[in-house]
Amino acid sequence: MTLNQLVYFTVAAKELHFGRAAKELCISQPSLSIALAHLEDELGLALFEKSGRGVALTDAGRALQSRAARILEQVDDARREMDEIRTHRERSVNLAYVSTLVAGGYIPGFLDAFLQSYSDQVDLRTDEVPTVDAVRGVKEGKYDLALCMRADGDPELEQVKIYGVPYALMAPPDSPLTEACTLADAARYPFILYRTGPVRRFIETLLRRAGVAANVAHYTYSDMGIIHLVRRGLGVAIVNDLPGMEREGVRLLRTPWLEGYTHDIYLTRRAGEEGGAAVRRLWDYILAHAPGKAEF
Repeated sequence: MTLNQLVYFTVAAKELHFGRAAKELCISQPSLSIALAHLEDELGLALFEKSGRGVALTDAGRALQSRAARILEQVDDARREMDEIRTHRERSVNLAYVSTLVAGGYIPGFLDAFLQSYSDQVDLRTDEVPTVDAVRGVKEGKYDLALCMRADGDPELEQVKIYGVPYALMAPPDSPLTEACTLADAARYPFILYRTGPVRRFIETLLRRAGVAANVAHYTYSDMGIIHLVRRGLGVAIVNDLPGMEREGVRLLRTPWLEGYTHDIYLTRRAGEEGGAAVRRLWDYILAHAPGKAEF
């Protein structure tokens, strides 16, 4: 028994006339008669009997009419629900990003610009998380896209480098340090260090290779935490040199000993999965508005 057979039967049971039923179904009357005959053969029961110029339902036909109506109603409900899910999937996108992209204003500016263009087409949800959580979330389907560090050699992911974030020495507005200073010069001031993460590992490696001991006075988890501490004159820090960072009331010194080092950010999704329309739109938008290409 197929859905088409149930639809044909339901219309014929309503019209009680195969000619009118065929016209409503936009098929020929012989095609309708053959389909209903196959249904009766499959069930082993007569569903219609002749009645004047039309037909009448048998007891079996009346029983099937009631059930067929419920079945087709459930099918319609299922289709509507699937349409709603498809519409939500086409509009919905979940983006994870690392905190590095917040401090320079990229994420707030990017979100504002993107939603001004696409708010009527996209339902966007964001989550600031470490790279390890972003990668896991993408692989598990929690996030559609992520802006995070590279997950080397992971075949489940597609990653496109969107920006190599350089490093800079962040100093208070009135600091006497200049871009000609050495790492040893900077280390004479209290150091502000990330509590964890790739930038901290880079700084520790840099200090170790230079044979410089820093007086770490403050630890923090975030770029904004470092900005607030430096702005108050509580120390210096090595940070990601992001667009807009100097608008935060601090000085960024591009020193020679930091030249050539980058903290690379990758646009990430599951390999082979482009996602719905909203996800594809956001992917393309990010590639076109990477921090190095546009400043909001």
